[in-house]
Amino acid sequence: MILREFLYVDTDKVRSLVAQMNGGVAEEVKETQKKEGKGGVGIKGFATREGVWSKEESTSKSAADAVFPTLEDELYSQGYLADISDDLASLPEEEFGSFMDSYPPGSIVRLTAPGRLFDARYVTQVLAGISAVVKGLVTFDPSLLTSQPGQAGRGRGQQRPSRPNKSGTQTEAATNQLEDAIPDYPEIAALSGTTAEHLRAIVQISRGMFNSGLHMHINAGLDDRIAVTARLQEGRRFLDSDSEILFARYGTEAQDWTVVGTIGTFAQEVNPEQDPSFIDERTSKISRSETLRTINDVMRELGSLGMADFPRHPGFSIVPLAVYRPIGRLRDYEGTAEIGIV
Repeated sequence: MILREFLYVDTDKVRSLVAQMNGGVAEEVKETQKKEGKGGVGIKGFATREGVWSKEESTSKSAADAVFPTLEDELYSQGYLADISDDLASLPEEEFGSFMDSYPPGSIVRLTAPGRLFDARYVTQVLAGISAVVKGLVTFDPSLLTSQPGQAGRGRGQQRPSRPNKSGTQTEAATNQLEDAIPDYPEIAALSGTTAEHLRAIVQISRGMFNSGLHMHINAGLDDRIAVTARLQEGRRFLDSDSEILFARYGTEAQDWTVVGTIGTFAQEVNPEQDPSFIDERTSKISRSETLRTINDVMRELGSLGMADFPRHPGFSIVPLAVYRPIGRLRDYEGTAEIGIV
């Protein structure tokens, strides 16, 4: 028997698959009404939740824990699920095409490999905290300052241009960007050469390359050349903690995770011979299909450069049903300690 520590479970999809296979789901489900509201925990003035929920579905945690392992076992035993961990670990880049043929989009797979969690909002919270710490330090000990007050945290003493005021129905959370949460701070020796503008640039790169939310990135294949990405959708069971709590628990280093889900899409190589076009050559009129293709080709090309939230070739995305790590049995301690955990 495998004990699992779940990071994420999409209970809606899990129950849907169980119902399709068994004609129903034997679990207790309770629905409670919840007042509509926006998430407000985190950086002041910035939304920390992607959506607004007016209904909260509460499922017994013990029941949910039992449903997914049952589904995983049934999918594997009936041939719907393939464990690709070993295949992918030894897969050279030149054989990626064969892998795509064997596991087309929609295939249910299980992958155990080192993966990293990433959330641009957490990056912002950490870097904004640096500003607060520096200001507190110089308040207690002004001798830490290495620049004049007018040059605090800027390197050249220039004033940061202010953003134009926006009116209408836009809220402050919608008009502000994540990097605006990082104020200027005094320059100290411990952060010599690192200004508030540098920290804002890191946040800009983070939110530009990774849309707001929790991401899992896995480097697989020989020489870690194959990238596997999974987007963990908020509002799903077990992903209840704010990003700073998740990272405080699991850290930022790569560690082994097991992802079970369907292959969403494979990244395609960019075709430089494909000319951009918005016009149907037969009718000489604007073509909706050509416009869609052209814009999507641009998006794919940006993804191939690592500048957009798309799988990069060679690589693919997984639509996760669950993300967990196995809980192993403790080994007997061979040291000299007389008291330990048993």
